[in-house]
Amino acid sequence: MRLVGIGAALVLLMVLPQASLGWTARNSQTVVPLSDRSFEVLGQAGSGNTDYWCAAGEYARRVLGVANGQRLYVSRGRAEAETANRKSAVQFSLDPPPNGDTSWRLLLSVTRVGENLSAIEASNYCARFVDAHG
Repeated sequence: MRLVGIGAALVLLMVLPQASLGWTARNSQTVVPLSDRSFEVLGQAGSGNTDYWCAAGEYARRVLGVANGQRLYVSRGRAEAETANRKSAVQFSLDPPPNGDTSWRLLLSVTRVGENLSAIEASNYCARFVDAHG
């Protein structure tokens, strides 16, 4: 009987999405680390550009401990998630992508590789959400 319980637990671990290992921003977006300098923000139904930036800014400041002025770069534009079974995710990095255009643009994007904001600018998009992290 004990073997059945262990087997069931292993199966459960294999089918649970990896996103459960992520961190949740105050706007309910899940952030999953990819390395010590990059991460993926998992989208939800109806997620807009500011939702991705909000989660990226909060994660960078609260979890990675970066300075407010640290630039966050889109390293892979909105596409299917690599870390979970989600249709939409954006990958961010603390380093400028080698193939990205980092020039300033008037419109905020999560599809253009190289788009960037400072950590504090990104987290300011969270202002409309209640802070569950204190």
